[in-house]
Amino acid sequence: MGKKKTNRDEQKNNENGAPKENRQETTNKVKEIVITALVGVLMLVVVVFGLWKLSGEDDKPSNTLAFTVGTEEVYMDEVNLVILQNIQSTGMTVESLDRVSSENKVDAATVYKEEMLEVIMDYKVAYLVAKERGMELTAEELEDVKLDVADYLSKVDARLLNQWGIEKSMIQEVYEQRYLAHKLETTITDGVEVGEYQYCTVYFMLFPKVEMTADGSYATEEDGETPIMLSDSEIEQAKADADAALAELKAGTDPDEVAKTYGVESYSGQESNISTSFDEVFTKYTTTLKAEECSPVIELESCYAIVKMITENNEEMAEQIVEYYEADKMQEALDEQRALWYEQVGVGEEPEYAGKAWSSVNLYNYLQ
Repeated sequence: MGKKKTNRDEQKNNENGAPKENRQETTNKVKEIVITALVGVLMLVVVVFGLWKLSGEDDKPSNTLAFTVGTEEVYMDEVNLVILQNIQSTGMTVESLDRVSSENKVDAATVYKEEMLEVIMDYKVAYLVAKERGMELTAEELEDVKLDVADYLSKVDARLLNQWGIEKSMIQEVYEQRYLAHKLETTITDGVEVGEYQYCTVYFMLFPKVEMTADGSYATEEDGETPIMLSDSEIEQAKADADAALAELKAGTDPDEVAKTYGVESYSGQESNISTSFDEVFTKYTTTLKAEECSPVIELESCYAIVKMITENNEEMAEQIVEYYEADKMQEALDEQRALWYEQVGVGEEPEYAGKAWSSVNLYNYLQ
């Protein structure tokens, strides 16, 4: 028979809590409650995730990372915006995407896609450099951003933006980055100067000392390179014709009529260009002659030539040429500096792609 518990035993049980069997039972119940709670939370997470999947939130362009440029993440809604804007600005069509380069056999769709990627990378890199330099947009520039965003939104179908998951807040952010990138770029392009140019129109009248083909080219020996020279008497006649033609030109006779008189119209005629861009032997005349003035007869190895100035400086064309040269020089300076910016922020020629979002982009889908 077991011994009866003494008062001391009962006191010990009271001091230490419930008996061992009761303590174990309590512990098990606590574990069951904890496990049940964890399972419930897990199930709730699964349900929420499932509902999120069903809602398509994870497939939204704004949640789909396409690639990163340095520390900048580029999501598909931004990619969609750039593509739509390029289509709008270039007038891109299915036919234009179908074209294939005869030189490298690359289709236009691939080329356009790579150009758009380059556009995104360039302004992201410039934006990163501008931030590193502590550059910010002024209140006036931020107001210009708002106006540009509003202008864009007024010119594009809202249903199209909704289709591609493009929201105003994202457009605003992208435009601010572009403005800041451009602000950095102007620190390079503002210092570019190209000087002044004269754009002239001159009439070149040529009297060949070599045999000419029907299309106005030099006839050559069997080697295909050496010109076939005229006889001495024929060359003397060419010089005499040039002297006579010069006298007629100085008298004011129309150059085309003079050229026909001496049978040199097929390789004579007007040319227009920057005055310093003609062959070096003619530059001293194209840069100094005034309208209606003529050069003397110029003897060259292949011909005798006369230069008659028609228009010494077309200011409108000169302005256009200067703008072209300036834009070209600016682009060269910017390309050179941009390469350094890429190194500065540690960005390579290709971004860091995330999954297949970018590779899956099909420009044809945006034209539907």
